[in-house]
Amino acid sequence: MNNLSGVKIGFFGTPEFSLHFLKYLFKKNLLIKFVVSQPASRSGRGKKTKLSPVEKWSLEKKIPTFTPKSLNDQKFLEKINNISVDFIVVVAYGNLVNDKIINHPKFLTINVHASLLPKWRGAAPVQRAILKGDKETGVTIMKVEKKLDAGPIINQTKFKILDEEIGGDIFDKIVKFGQPLLLESIHSIKKSNYNFTTQSDEQASYAKKNRKKRNENFMGSTFCNDRQKDKSV
Repeated sequence: MNNLSGVKIGFFGTPEFSLHFLKYLFKKNLLIKFVVSQPASRSGRGKKTKLSPVEKWSLEKKIPTFTPKSLNDQKFLEKINNISVDFIVVVAYGNLVNDKIINHPKFLTINVHASLLPKWRGAAPVQRAILKGDKETGVTIMKVEKKLDAGPIINQTKFKILDEEIGGDIFDKIVKFGQPLLLESIHSIKKSNYNFTTQSDEQASYAKKNRKKRNENFMGSTFCNDRQKDKSV
């Protein structure tokens, strides 16, 4: 694969899962021009303000970082519209993005999704795959459209779910296979060497998060075990 150093990226993501992909792009010398994450939340007994893993890391790296309460906020949109990017990459951001954001990059706005779309669209695909006893899952790179996880597929890879595997194991695999798949997809798009595969809405299933269950945070961040807490970069 040709060197993608200097390709300009805008990144949308929030939990630890997202951070693995952001760090990977950074390590591969893609130029992270800005990061957008969910606003800081209050958690714990003292209700202390806690930054998302993505926001915390990007601020440490002195990357322009935004945490708008609404993606329709005009001041926010004006700021990112003044930052030129080749791609926007969305990984477990936590909200749908609008057309102004989707159409902003030179090439495409793309999403990393932790399932074999159109199966398990939504916020908790790994949890649903486990609960339903799926024997395989995978990673999908898709073009972002306004409808939830329904855009055309650019790239996809699958792997088996072993009987003894838990959520953290599956997330480890998604990161392992998803990182190079994302880079390969960016390269293919940049070279106009790719095809879209339209998703079938009739075959789609949905993985909604259950806010009442502690272990079903969006994109399964509380499912992740210590092996996922990558301290590198």
